[in-house]
Amino acid sequence: MAKLLVVGDIYLENDFLVQTIPVENEFSVASEVHTFTGSKTINSARVMSRLNNSVDFFAKAGTDDLYLKILSDLKRYNINIDLISQSEDTKTGQISVITDERERSAVNIFFGANSKVTTQDIQDLEGSLSNYQMIYGATHLPVDCLYKLVEICRKKNVQLFLDFPNPQKTVELSKLKDVEYISPNREEAEALFNEQIRSVEDAFRVLTLFRKFCNGTIILTLDIDGCAVLEKGAKDPIYFQTTPVQAVDSVGAGDIFKAVFISEILNTKDLQKSIVHAQQIATRSVAIKGLDFTLNNLDLSF
Repeated sequence: MAKLLVVGDIYLENDFLVQTIPVENEFSVASEVHTFTGSKTINSARVMSRLNNSVDFFAKAGTDDLYLKILSDLKRYNINIDLISQSEDTKTGQISVITDERERSAVNIFFGANSKVTTQDIQDLEGSLSNYQMIYGATHLPVDCLYKLVEICRKKNVQLFLDFPNPQKTVELSKLKDVEYISPNREEAEALFNEQIRSVEDAFRVLTLFRKFCNGTIILTLDIDGCAVLEKGAKDPIYFQTTPVQAVDSVGAGDIFKAVFISEILNTKDLQKSIVHAQQIATRSVAIKGLDFTLNNLDLSF
């Protein structure tokens, strides 16, 4: 069992399933509504915990009535809440996701307390970093906080898996040079390098461009097309194809992929096996409708 730290974000999430997403001045009637505590990082943390890892979660919540519900939910997910703090005079983050029958989504986000994380907050984690086998850093953090996280992980010689930061074009790639694992998706990589990725060859070309700035393992996820990986120290990228399935809900598949990969790479030290297992579970997840139900019930066996 690995001990992991997720530097993440917290939202009260409301998911609405509708027939069609409404346009301006229209409304849709939802056939299903699901409310739970979530975020991309919480999704991953839930899967990490179900894979028998010990997961600590760092984030900020507001000083509103949602705080106690969030703590209760995270405890139910078996996630350690000791590093969650409240930001004064700020509300907890909230997110609304409207998904139609064609799997198109519209998302509204209120960042709330998530936007109040500071570089000093990250610096304060330094003393405890040596307790962890890996740190998982989130995309939502201000880039100065991400740089600080990279800095202290390098200083303490702790592995960092970085879900590629937003906004992509403002990132100083040279500051990510020593990140052990970094994972942009197709859209993020396209925006960063002003390149279209429509083939495996395109993905390999972008990975080669990325290597100029990052010495670690780069995992370029390509949704239903699998992923392309340039391992640390390797000269040539490798392509991993997914098995086609009938998808009914792909929300959260990327978060599940990252969680399984992190757990497996720490357990096996085998990159290719870890990628294959992560793809298997993430692919399995898209055949289940409803993110919260999926995270609770997804078969995580290989």
